[in-house]
Amino acid sequence: ESVFRALWQDEDNWYTNNTQTSALIIATGLEEVTDRATIQRVMYAKLTLRGEMTGVIQIADPANGRDFDDGDGRLLTIFATQAATILENARLFREVQRQSQRSEVMRRLAEVAGAMTLLDESAQELLKAVTEVTGSPVAFLSLLDAAGNLITLPKRVYGSEMTEPTIQNAYSPGFPLTVTISKRPYIGNDVLHDPMVTDEYRRNSELTNLRSAVVVPLIVNERSIGELGVANRVRPYDKSDLPILRTIAAQIAPAIDRALLYESTSQNLARRLEEIDAVSRVSN
Repeated sequence: ESVFRALWQDEDNWYTNNTQTSALIIATGLEEVTDRATIQRVMYAKLTLRGEMTGVIQIADPANGRDFDDGDGRLLTIFATQAATILENARLFREVQRQSQRSEVMRRLAEVAGAMTLLDESAQELLKAVTEVTGSPVAFLSLLDAAGNLITLPKRVYGSEMTEPTIQNAYSPGFPLTVTISKRPYIGNDVLHDPMVTDEYRRNSELTNLRSAVVVPLIVNERSIGELGVANRVRPYDKSDLPILRTIAAQIAPAIDRALLYESTSQNLARRLEEIDAVSRVSN
């Protein structure tokens, strides 16, 4: 790579008509590739955009069996210059499309979150939108219960078959290290073998078949209520995935908190009414 990099500082194109004896092909480790593909003649031209090299284009073995010459190099350089602009325009167009799609999904997320009263009735639609924004097949919510345990219910997992709830006990040794309690995000592309993953996280990941994941805390007024995660994307996760997931978490956390409060209040009210009804029957 360093040999090629040095070459492109001085040249716009380079070619050889005998890959087996080319010192540059051998020095860059391309000899095995050219041998395997039975390439004898090869030409490269650098892709340049606004004075910056963005890549290279390669052609090999002219159809009529002739050798490459300087004229071919000039033609390929002209083509490479045009191709660099076309590729950049295509990249920008795809980025605009992605941003437009992301904005639409974020709008839908806001609508679902705003209309939420019962969490488990809205969780699947909410999590589906999260998978669309992040390009992940799986999304999940893990929330603290009244006893302080971290619970993941099947209804709060999208894209993965889950039949039983998973529980992380508040008194387990690794609990302070959870994303919920530490309020620190987690990024991992080999969850089952990551030494940073606690035993309970690893056990739960096995149950839900999570191989890679990004998890961020759900925080309302500096109070952590649980965590939001996405998982199993083909492309590895990295720090660039955190901003969008944190934005989503900040958007949906208050709605989830309200829904949990509503459900808790409704349950308490129902119990109170049952108690009053029981007292009335005894009194009568």
